[in-house]
Amino acid sequence: MEHTASKFPFTASGVADWQHDVRLGGQPSIDSECEAIASNFNAWIVSRFTLREDQIVFVESLDPLLTDSYGAALQYALQNGVQIVLEKDETATKKELNPKVAIMEEKIERWRNSSKAKATGDSLVFKILYPSAPSPQ
Repeated sequence: MEHTASKFPFTASGVADWQHDVRLGGQPSIDSECEAIASNFNAWIVSRFTLREDQIVFVESLDPLLTDSYGAALQYALQNGVQIVLEKDETATKKELNPKVAIMEEKIERWRNSSKAKATGDSLVFKILYPSAPSPQ
């Protein structure tokens, strides 16, 4: 079964649905998705997920070394059966008052193993936060 080129909401459930869709298509689908990610991470994320204009601006502002790292981690996770998770802080007041920060957290026990890492509990977590600025003293 070939995977679809659908757009998904940029939410935790949207990322889960995207991941399910890609994996449902089997290895050809995974390879195709990895190729798109490797080719241009920014273009891939904009074409794969429904983003607001401010989100697109944020993606485009990320350092290319960072997006290369995110892309490599996503490809590894897809190729090795590792769960990909998105955690977003949706607190409106934080969005208005604090800068946006993107963090990638690798919770993978078997990266060194060349075999498929379908271990329970392995995950690649992307967090989007709005950390509070330190209070002036």
